Amino acid sequence: MDFNPVAYFNPSVVTDSGGNAVIEYELPDSITSYRVYVVACDKGNGFGNLELPLIASKDFYLEPGLPRFFAVGDKFNFLVKAINNTENSSNLDFTFDSTDGLTLFPKDNEYFLNSIDSTQIEVGGEALTKGNASVQLAGRFGNKQDAVRLEIPVHSGHTIGTDVVIGSFKRNTRLSLPVDRIKDPVKRSTVIENSDFKLTVSKTPFIRMSGGMAYLLQYPYGCVEQTSSRLMPLVALKGLIDDGQIPGITSVDTDKFINAGIKRLLTMQTESGGFGYWPGNKNPHKMGTLYAMTALSLARKNGIAVPEENMQKSIAFIKNLLNSSEKLTENFTAFGSYVLSLNDAYDPSTSDLLRRIGGKSTEADMFRLLARYNSGYKVNKGVGNFIQRTFFNNKLNVMPPSELGEFNAKHRYKAVSLLAANSIDPNHPLAHKMAKSLISGMDDAGFWSSTSDTGWALFALGEFYKNQKTSKVPTVVFVSQEGQSQNAVLKDKAFSTIDLNVSRNLENSKLELKSSTQEPIYYSATLKYPRLDYAESGYSNGFHISKVIENQSGSGDIHVGDIVKVKVSVDVENLSYSKPYTYVVIDDPLPSGLVAINSAIKTEEIIDEKGDVRSYWNSDGTYKLVPNFVEFKDDRVLVFKDKMYWNGTYQYTYYARAIMEGDFVLPSTKAQLMYSPQVAGFTHKDRIKIYGR
Repeated sequence: MDFNPVAYFNPSVVTDSGGNAVIEYELPDSITSYRVYVVACDKGNGFGNLELPLIASKDFYLEPGLPRFFAVGDKFNFLVKAINNTENSSNLDFTFDSTDGLTLFPKDNEYFLNSIDSTQIEVGGEALTKGNASVQLAGRFGNKQDAVRLEIPVHSGHTIGTDVVIGSFKRNTRLSLPVDRIKDPVKRSTVIENSDFKLTVSKTPFIRMSGGMAYLLQYPYGCVEQTSSRLMPLVALKGLIDDGQIPGITSVDTDKFINAGIKRLLTMQTESGGFGYWPGNKNPHKMGTLYAMTALSLARKNGIAVPEENMQKSIAFIKNLLNSSEKLTENFTAFGSYVLSLNDAYDPSTSDLLRRIGGKSTEADMFRLLARYNSGYKVNKGVGNFIQRTFFNNKLNVMPPSELGEFNAKHRYKAVSLLAANSIDPNHPLAHKMAKSLISGMDDAGFWSSTSDTGWALFALGEFYKNQKTSKVPTVVFVSQEGQSQNAVLKDKAFSTIDLNVSRNLENSKLELKSSTQEPIYYSATLKYPRLDYAESGYSNGFHISKVIENQSGSGDIHVGDIVKVKVSVDVENLSYSKPYTYVVIDDPLPSGLVAINSAIKTEEIIDEKGDVRSYWNSDGTYKLVPNFVEFKDDRVLVFKDKMYWNGTYQYTYYARAIMEGDFVLPSTKAQLMYSPQVAGFTHKDRIKIYGR
């Protein structure tokens, strides 16, 4: 199939003396409707245009009814429609094939097509292994033939956990890996089949950043902060990534994420010049604006194009905000000054931004120090005294802010302090102290507490590590694992990655590393594994979540074509108006046999929602969860709520359509605080049956 939306284009067709022109072209191999649009002009001022529809069809073709994805363990029956637009009647030869991830089998062996008619062919199957599967369907009808090839992702259907062990050594070391012994043979097989265990070694400390980078790249949500926090280290470290210094990401991927990030941020810019928290928001989010402008400003400083008009609008917005009478925190004011300095728009002589914050936090001072350095201003007496007290005493005190802010920025002050220290002297003891503090603050999954902290930590560590010298002596790292050994050669490459045997590590989690030189070697062992405990019993820490799927037809069983109502209920407690939950996400994966209905799309089926929009309460006494933002994706529905103030049960409902017969995996649904991800709840993994008609 060729789905090129522009089948033919010619900007200079010349007519003959009679004013006629003949154009011949071949339509792409696609069954669709095209718009034929012609504009004609003469040598004078005359012109005209004409628009006509063109429907591309074939005498014989196949229409497969495959879903957008499968999950391992899905058992299904899908239909293939064979269409005959000729006057002939005959037997139909139908064949199919698939890659190893799927197994397919026929439900019948003989097929017949009448003239100007169609028939449906039923194909059964099962999803066996995760990955990208390929399905090829082919049909021959007399002297006519058609074939379709589709790529379909097969998800694991599991909630995936990640454990990371990082460190460094000289000559040799022994590691205890985060692998639990599993006696149950079924569970053991599931863990082995769905786990990924890799060891990466390097002579540079950039390897320490690979876990955080992977976390940001794979983070599935995209508010203004999360988009900015992903973009910020990518643009700042692009040169290192292009040189192959950072594992897990290529230059091609970097450019793709950067371009997509800039484009998404610009969709969030409001008329005021500030940025909304979500696309479509009319009002700017003040802290989100500073994050967005930090990322865009760093992008521009690193040679990446950002529209000047958009930048100037945001610079004016920040200037007006800082000089307004609105009550702003010291940290916010200093942060805003730093953003202006990245755009050569900061002038400390015209603003009262050098006030001390009474020793409550160092972050504001560090932001102001960076603003002055970026703007090329000399250190005056007030700033000089601060530098003397902070940078040139034995204690090197850097105090955390008294309030972490709405993005729960636990580690940002360390990153800003590292950037400031690094700007004065990359080898200053405070720079090393802050780098060490950031590394020790990384959690077991290889990232910091949130996207916000991870973005800032990667940015600061990247700037710091750029100045660290690296040995160019060729090195071999010998990796021993229960009598088996592998070698990682570090010569021209900045790092080397080897696969560790998950099966062997379930018996013995010890790993020995030896280096052929005296140079320091950095390592990162990353284990990704299915959370079978969540699958069996669910999980609750601050949220208790449940899900019910109801057939709107009134019958208990769900059949292909039925509309179902999905109710996701979240129980919370110990909340108040002064201590609400902030920035909550509900991540509800779909089974492959259902498609969510987005009522905002005009071509979608209209659902009767009487009783669903009358009040803030449901008939069962639960709160009606009114989201601040919703995303309908192929494989899930994402619901975001900025604040939850009250104790009790919140319920979000949406509708879905049953599209395929089968017995499908129903993955765990999650509720989580985006900036305190340890506060989360998961439903247990389940199955759902959809019957044919």
